[in-house]
Amino acid sequence: MPRRSDIYEAVRRIIHYPGIAREEFRIAYRHRVEGVGERIVEIQLGSVERVDKWAIHLKSGDSIPLHRVVEIRDCKGRPVWRRGLGWGVDLSKYRRTAEE
Repeated sequence: MPRRSDIYEAVRRIIHYPGIAREEFRIAYRHRVEGVGERIVEIQLGSVERVDKWAIHLKSGDSIPLHRVVEIRDCKGRPVWRRGLGWGVDLSKYRRTAEE
């Protein structure tokens, strides 16, 4: 089972990676819906205000507990980081150049 710190580091790494537009990434997490159960919901990483050791805090004021994060995906829906598997790609391939 992945540690909470693994998820924390993954989100922070993308947010602070030089030359990467965080708006191009999405976080998939388990969202509880009363009477229905759980479903997977995606949010854009650009809506994240900050992340701490317990939760991802959104600009809207909502928070997502880190243990609910399942995956981080790029703009084409490809997994970049996955719970239990870690990094699937090298983030440097998403770095923008000065010409872009």
